[in-house]
Amino acid sequence: MTDSQFSKVILSRDGGFCRVCTKPSHEVHHIVRREVMRVRHDEQNGISLCWKCHKKAHGKDSETLQIIKVIMIMLYGDDWQRNLEKKSGEIIKL
Repeated sequence: MTDSQFSKVILSRDGGFCRVCTKPSHEVHHIVRREVMRVRHDEQNGISLCWKCHKKAHGKDSETLQIIKVIMIMLYGDDWQRNLEKKSGEIIKL
């Protein structure tokens, strides 16, 4: 899968809207950094965000990160974070 295809999958899953503020979204945020190839294109590692919320996520804004965590748990279940950490070999700080 290419980065472009991954973005299309995530934007489609999320209805083209930012999962944090519900504005139209054209960006996909990787929860585990993009360099970790094991999960780079894993649907559980991506979320649609508008550019403002994407900037906040990269700035480690605690409210934005908490909303992302809640959304991902709603989508993939209570074990979402632990499963993504196992797949990636990375600790997720949300």
